[in-house]
Amino acid sequence: MPSPSIRRDVGLALLALGLLAAPLWVLPLHLDDPTYRYERTAVTADNGSIDYADSDMVSHETPLRDEIACTDGIPWEVRPCAFERSLLENRTVPTDIYYGSSGRVRPPVYDRYQYILLNGTVYETIYIANESALRSDGYRIDLALERTTLEQVLQEVSRPMTAEEVSPTVAEAARSGDARSHREVESPDTLLRLEDGTFQYVTLTEESDPSLAARRLDFLLTYLAPLLGLSLLGYLSRRVEVTYVGDERR
Repeated sequence: MPSPSIRRDVGLALLALGLLAAPLWVLPLHLDDPTYRYERTAVTADNGSIDYADSDMVSHETPLRDEIACTDGIPWEVRPCAFERSLLENRTVPTDIYYGSSGRVRPPVYDRYQYILLNGTVYETIYIANESALRSDGYRIDLALERTTLEQVLQEVSRPMTAEEVSPTVAEAARSGDARSHREVESPDTLLRLEDGTFQYVTLTEESDPSLAARRLDFLLTYLAPLLGLSLLGYLSRRVEVTYVGDERR
C-alpha cells in the first residue's frame, strides 16, 4: 500500500497537471467574452394591421415593414401611397416594359416593396402582360394590384425555423422567448415561422461586457494557474530521487 507521502505527491502531481491545463478548460466558460441577448416578440395580423406583442422591440424600419408600403403613416411613403391609390382606382397603369409572356408575369425589375396596405386592405403588386398591346419584342407590361390577406403576407415573407441560415441562438430565442450567446450572431432579416404556425420577430436587445470578477477569474486561470502548476512540478521534481540498479558487468 503506498505511503501517505506518495499519495500526497501523486495528488499534487495531478493538481499541477490540472493547473497547467487551466487555459484549455477555461475556454468553454467564456469568462472574458461579452454576452449578447436575443428576444422575440409575437407578430399577428389582426384588424387590418401588423401588430407586435412588444412594440418597443421593433420599429417601422424592420424588414417586414419594408415589404409592405404605406404602413403606420410613414412620411417618406407619400409618393408610393399616392401612386398605389391611383393604381387601385384605375385598375392598371401602363409601363414602357415589353415582355414575351402573356398573362401575369414577373419581369426582371427591382421592387422596393411587394405589398401595399390601403384603407385596411393589403394588396400584392403584380405585373400583367397586356395582350392588346403587342410588339415584336412582346406584350406591354401593365402594373396592377391584387387583393390578398395579411396572413398570406406573413406566410410569404417569413422564414421557417428549419432554414439553414437561422442560427441555433436565434431559433432558441424564437421558441423560448430569449437566448444568450457569447458571440454576436446574425439576426434574421424577416419573421420566423414556428412549427405551430405562429410568427416571431427576433432581435438583439442587449449586449453586456463581462463582469470585473469574471475577468479577474479568467486572468487567474489563464496566466497564474499554469505558473502555479509549474511551481508544483518543480517542487515535486526535487522530491524524486532516481536510483539506477543494473548489472555493472559488461
